[in-house]
Amino acid sequence: MINLLKKYRGYATTLISLYINGNRPIPDVVSMLRQEWALASNIKDKTTRTHVQDALERIINSIKGISKAPENGLAIFAGFHMINPGNYEWVFHAIIPPIPVSTFKYICDTSFHTEILEGMVKSSDTYGIIVIERGEAVIALLRGNYWEIVDKVEFFVPNKHAAGGQSALRYKRQTEHLAETFYKLVAERANKVFTEIPSLKALLLLGLDLRRRSSLRRVSLTIGLGIRSSPSYRHVARTLVVSLRLLGTLRISLRRPSTLRLRN
Repeated sequence: MINLLKKYRGYATTLISLYINGNRPIPDVVSMLRQEWALASNIKDKTTRTHVQDALERIINSIKGISKAPENGLAIFAGFHMINPGNYEWVFHAIIPPIPVSTFKYICDTSFHTEILEGMVKSSDTYGIIVIERGEAVIALLRGNYWEIVDKVEFFVPNKHAAGGQSALRYKRQTEHLAETFYKLVAERANKVFTEIPSLKALLLLGLDLRRRSSLRRVSLTIGLGIRSSPSYRHVARTLVVSLRLLGTLRISLRRPSTLRLRN
């Protein structure tokens, strides 16, 4: 699809590339496109003006009945491809990206801007992350510039019992059994996610309580790092920064709670 998009050429700056992030309301996008349509009326060249306004109208008609973009966002490429001077073909492609789009972009140019999609495709290396603490774990993936939480495991594991005697020993055995069951459950859920990813480069096991990580040895490529964290979106992001810097494989700057920017 990307190679096809890169072949199209417009008359002047008439091809529209529109990237919509998943949390942006579509009515807001429609409003912005209508403003662009009004501004396009000032374009002096008649062919350029007609092509841009026509493309904007068609995009608006295609999305105005939608309240919200898909979770990964939406990429729209629309305009009139110039087969030869005076001969034009309407093209329209709406694509749900494989990785969430983190930004909103509207571009008019002589060609479609596919850089964001290309970056997603080229980011073949995937890192798996398990952030775990007592009774709660998060399973996440880091692909290219983006990370996402794909599963969350919750299981009741009681805290340590302060009292002594036989009841304390019995309570301790029960707690250890529940903890072992929890770690096995995390391993099963993690394997379900990671075994389906052929490009998995490494798996990071992180958290407060890794004393029983023997239960997680079924998960391949495990790297145990005793980093203080808890299984939340904010802590996963911070943990990624610390852990990957420790591995020395990437330099990372945290830009927002749900987005990591990687620099090779």
